[in-house]
Amino acid sequence: MVGLILMGLALIIFVQALFSPSPSKTKFFPREDSPLKLLLALVGLFIYGFFLKPAGFVPTTFVFLVFVLRWIGREKWVSALSFSLLTAVLSYLLFTALQVELPRGTWKF
Repeated sequence: MVGLILMGLALIIFVQALFSPSPSKTKFFPREDSPLKLLLALVGLFIYGFFLKPAGFVPTTFVFLVFVLRWIGREKWVSALSFSLLTAVLSYLLFTALQVELPRGTWKF
């Protein structure tokens, strides 16, 4: 059912894009530093996947989110650290409550 809804919404967006006037000159990347941020995000995601099993879910997720929020998103340190810690711990608790087994790593969180 959800797949059909998504297909319908995608069809609506496709038809709107097909019949809307095209802008004359649009850039693929809206800002100058967008390609660098994209590359950093991809490298960070690769490193996250590499260290997820040996380091564990909570510390790896925390470090990844700090990296994304601070260096790619340019958030303040307090915001980046608090949001990353809260997200890593709450998502671990949620997945544990749903009985999803996450990598524990050497620290055994």
